[in-house]
Amino acid sequence: MNIPSIITTYTLFFCLSILSLSAQGIMSFEKETHDFGTIKEGEVATYEFIFTNTGDQPIEIATVKASCGCTTPFWTRELIKPGEKGSIKASYNSKDRPGGFSKSITVQSNAKRNVTVLYIKGFAEPAQSSTQSDQGQQYVETVKQSAFGKTKTPASIRIDKEEFDFGSVKTGQVIRQRFNIYNAGQENLIITGFDKQCDCVSFGVSSSVIGPNQTGILEIALEAKRVQELEEDFVLITNDAQNPSRAIRLKAKIYEDFSQHLFKNTSDTAPFEK
Repeated sequence: MNIPSIITTYTLFFCLSILSLSAQGIMSFEKETHDFGTIKEGEVATYEFIFTNTGDQPIEIATVKASCGCTTPFWTRELIKPGEKGSIKASYNSKDRPGGFSKSITVQSNAKRNVTVLYIKGFAEPAQSSTQSDQGQQYVETVKQSAFGKTKTPASIRIDKEEFDFGSVKTGQVIRQRFNIYNAGQENLIITGFDKQCDCVSFGVSSSVIGPNQTGILEIALEAKRVQELEEDFVLITNDAQNPSRAIRLKAKIYEDFSQHLFKNTSDTAPFEK
């Protein structure tokens, strides 16, 4: 095979690879976080996240998981064709749950970004009562005790980077990136699980338990196995009651280094073969 034929063959292969990667559904949400503001304790607050399939393939939602039982998700079960809309509805039941809340809803699908994390938050105003022993008053007293150091604040996770772009990576390369995980609470932060989709991503942590005001290390490794535009959420699951699921958006453009196929070691053979 002559040189022009080799170049033409690889160019065609490259173009077909790019086309196959681009042929995916894309979930374009109107917004991914909703703030209910202040609601009354006992109220069920509901919000519907609307998205449009702006890709060129149908989207099917596999699962929708809420971070706690007080959040009930519903979602579009049918295939969402290109140009059509779908939705994920989240309801938060504030009965016997006064105070601030922040909950996550993890959506898994066959879209280009196959894991999307949605958030709802707000504040449930304690119910009023004529006695000092009602639940709303108990909540106020609990807050006061916490302010004076009588009650420990629960584990609270902080991550120094919530998005990281590995940039352009050649197939065959392995690139690692470290993230600092800080526990801003007064109780131990416990890492209970992880959620990822791409088999090209591996990870490790310095410790699954991070003490109060301590920092742990999360290392994520990207192994560039195949040509693709990677864009997915790596989800960290902890015992943080307010934010049990924290997502880190990972991006990379993995490309093929064709030069290694076109040129061989001159000690073995001539530069080009006919």
